[in-house]
Order: sequence, then C-alpha cells, then structure tokens
Amino acid sequence: MKITKTFDILTKDDKESFDLTEVVGEKAPFAYHINHGGYGYAKFVVDPKSLSAFEGSLNKIESSISRKQLYYILFDMIKNNEISGAQWLNIVKKQMASEVSTDVISIVFKLMIPTVIGSYIPLE
Repeated sequence: MKITKTFDILTKDDKESFDLTEVVGEKAPFAYHINHGGYGYAKFVVDPKSLSAFEGSLNKIESSISRKQLYYILFDMIKNNEISGAQWLNIVKKQMASEVSTDVISIVFKLMIPTVIGSYIPLE
C-alpha cells in the first residue's frame, strides 16, 4: 500500500473539526493514514473503512514507521473501547506472518500482545 497524497492540517485544541476543501470532488481513497509521519500529538482514531482495509493489508504499507504507528493507534483504540482486544489480535495474527521489520515485530510481541491478552481479553 503506497501513500499517494498527504495533507497537512493545523488543528487547535479549541476546535473540534476542520475543513479540508482540497479533497472535495476527489475519489475516496482505499484507506486513510491519520498522522502520517507521526508529527501530530493527539488521540487518533482509524475510521471503519480504513480499519477494514488495514485488517487485510497493514503489512503492505511501505514504511515500517507508519505500520508501527498504526499498531499504536489501534492499540490506543482498544484502551478507548473503540475496537476489541480480540479484533486487534486478529489483525496482528493476519499481519505478523509477513512483517519484515524487527522494530515492528519487537514492539508488537514484547509490549502490545502481552498487554492486550493480560488486560483486554476475557479469560472466560
């Protein structure tokens, strides 16, 4: 999956939304990668369409930094009750078999999986 277009949007803590007139009339992308490059500081959420796309192709994103960042965003979404721990683990199970970045593999297996299983998966 290749990043084809990026938009820089300045946000403010006193404003809940913003206008992005640059995309009016454009064809909707396969998925949105919020905070590409990791310059933003906020709680980011992956929309349902992009989540569905990432479930099957997160490992196809060219940048390992972007993949790692998306795993962190999805991990935060578990903590905010926006996706289940089981859904996150299912994504990981599908994607890790073909992950090539030791940085991504390390953070997912050492930090995220134990935390998700220990805190967000029912034992019964």
